[in-house]
Amino acid sequence: MYGYLLIIGSSIFLCIMSALRKEFQKDTVLNVKTTLFFMGLSSMFVVLAGLIYCAFTRFELVTKADFTVLSHGALFAIILTVNTILCIFVTKYGSMAISTVFAWLGTLVISAVYGLIYDPVKNALSIWNIIGFVLVGIVIAISLFSVKGKSGENDGEDKRNVKIFALLCFIIFFTNGIALPIYSHFTDVRPDYGEMNFIFLYLFFCVVICAAVLGAILIARRNKDDVEEIKDCVKVKPLICILGYGATFFFSEFLSIVCTQVLPIIIQAPLSFAVSIISVALVDFIFFKQKLTKAQIVQIGLSFVIGALFAF
Repeated sequence: MYGYLLIIGSSIFLCIMSALRKEFQKDTVLNVKTTLFFMGLSSMFVVLAGLIYCAFTRFELVTKADFTVLSHGALFAIILTVNTILCIFVTKYGSMAISTVFAWLGTLVISAVYGLIYDPVKNALSIWNIIGFVLVGIVIAISLFSVKGKSGENDGEDKRNVKIFALLCFIIFFTNGIALPIYSHFTDVRPDYGEMNFIFLYLFFCVVICAAVLGAILIARRNKDDVEEIKDCVKVKPLICILGYGATFFFSEFLSIVCTQVLPIIIQAPLSFAVSIISVALVDFIFFKQKLTKAQIVQIGLSFVIGALFAF
């Protein structure tokens, strides 16, 4: 039961993050520069808060760090930065609900392969799990047909945007999919390092990556418009969205890492998938007044069944 509550809590924070990203995009120009700024600044807020935590733990984040810790932290930071930028940028071309399905599809497939190879006993599949995976495939197929249908209905520039959207979704499949296995592997090899230390460490790397890439872009272009776009990001509403995103991101990541210690990865991934499909669609409907399509209603219904199959 504890693991299931962790998944629900993490998914709720993920939904809040999605809503904050959308609100941020309403008042800013959506491009690589503003997305890097969003990711870097939100991570920096968490890292600054982490300094207080480190002071109370005698800076174990530094004293316990070794090559294993630093390599996992740096790798995860790179994947997280790329994935976050893609998840924000993809909404320029298509539905967040569909891109979310692809993101969790990657988590499902790659986590399942990792779990069965790394620890086949702990991640053994029951008949109910297998049925659940079949239903997951149906949910995914519905999303694929949705993308294909939109491609056929549009011409010219719109059709090109649909193709870009599909390409970005498939890239997100891989970048999002590898995150949970890295979590799981790290908690197995270095459980003594601590969940919060690991979060603060890789977010520090995220800040460095975003600052370096954004700085390189601004220096190379030397365009006043770029500076104005960044200034728009520090107005009151966008700044609140960035701060809120950093806070909810921290809690979501913390719950996800703790969950990898409680539930087998092959159970955690499908359950997270089911809860996220439901919650993201509801956020779109409640907060952004986006009507649910028949396909989304079917997906939500199947997600309830999937969650039940993996929970019991």
